[in-house]
Amino acid sequence: MSTPDKGDLEIWAPWEIVADGEVTDPNKHIAYPDAIKIEADFEIGEELFEPIGLNIFGRRAILAASQTLKSRIMELEKDELYKKYSDVIGEIVSGEVYQVWKKEILILDDEGSELILPKNEQIPGDFYKKGDTVRAVVKKVELRNNAPHYSVENRPLVFI
Repeated sequence: MSTPDKGDLEIWAPWEIVADGEVTDPNKHIAYPDAIKIEADFEIGEELFEPIGLNIFGRRAILAASQTLKSRIMELEKDELYKKYSDVIGEIVSGEVYQVWKKEILILDDEGSELILPKNEQIPGDFYKKGDTVRAVVKKVELRNNAPHYSVENRPLVFI
């Protein structure tokens, strides 16, 4: 049994059970007599899932699959962050100053997402150092090199 906590992986092959002699694609179909050898109560039209051992794959195939899976997970995480911050444009977010540059400040929010506070959006006369907490309004979200970038502005808030 696989345990995601430890990074174990199982691959299961799905097959549709068809009548004997009607197997058109051996990668998608399994004959009924072969299916009942695995489990006696299968019927024609059902799906059969059988585990595939990783030992039948070569080292390169496993590494390629691993890299593809990691890449896809990172892509989904980026999409989720993009959607999250696109929904909060105009709202206040808070974060901690992580790095101060000449033209902008890098802020990390509670979840570790990187927010950019450009110099022209900062309150004149305010100075920031690493570790300071900053509250700002999300101004825009854009993709740069296929990664989301969040621009915030730190303007004085007016309460009426």
